[in-house]
Amino acid sequence: MAHILLVDDEQEIAQLVRLYLENEGHTVTTLYDGGEAAKAIDQQEFDLAILDVMLPGMNGFSLCEA
Repeated sequence: MAHILLVDDEQEIAQLVRLYLENEGHTVTTLYDGGEAAKAIDQQEFDLAILDVMLPGMNGFSLCEA
């Protein structure tokens, strides 16, 4: 299955989405800040990233461009 990066500053939403993805057999790395996500992308390989547009530290659009 896929290794998915999930980035959302609203922890309740992130936990719910993570639960659905894990129930489908995916591995999910959940982060709550755009800056943390940028570091994780440099250190790990992900098959898919699910990003919130409005994040602290770096918005989802900027994170996609980096």
